[in-house]
Formats: sequence, C-alpha cells, structure tokens
Amino acid sequence: QWQRNRLAARSLADLRPRDFADYRDRRLRSGKAESTVRLELAIISPMFNIARKEWGCDGLGNPIASIRMPVANNERNRVFRAGEEAALLDALTVS
Repeated sequence: QWQRNRLAARSLADLRPRDFADYRDRRLRSGKAESTVRLELAIISPMFNIARKEWGCDGLGNPIASIRMPVANNERNRVFRAGEEAALLDALTVS
C-alpha cells in the first residue's frame, strides 16, 4: 500500500514532517481508524532510523517523530443479545 503512495517515490532526505502530517490527515479523513494510521506511520518511522544508523545518512532526521500521532479511541459499546441479560441475572442470583 505504501508503494502506491506519492511519498514513496520521493527521497528520504526530501520528506518533511508536513508531508506525514498531511498523510495522517488524509488517511483519517478517508475513514481509517486512528489505530490503523498510527500503525502505518509506525511501520515507516524506523526506516529513517535505519538509514541514519546503518546506511550512513548521518544528517537524516525522522520527520514522523515530529508530528502528533492519532490517539486511538478504543471505547466500545455492547448491547445484550437475546437471552444474555436473563442468563447474567440468573448467574448473579444468590441461592
């Protein structure tokens, strides 16, 4: 999926925090969950660290480290299915 993104065609040295902030915002507007976008960015982020540490790109910073990551809202609402409430109340009844 990343290779289809326009940012993938650019040099690592040319990528800026603004590029990834725009990417984040576009993905969120398209309906992707906050946790999905966080994971996508977390997959890309180490690439900058590897390039700096192992490939000799000493001056290369990590632009993803400079942007706000989406905060995942994992709140869930669950409604009883047929018979579940009665079964729960039966299990709680003191005999």
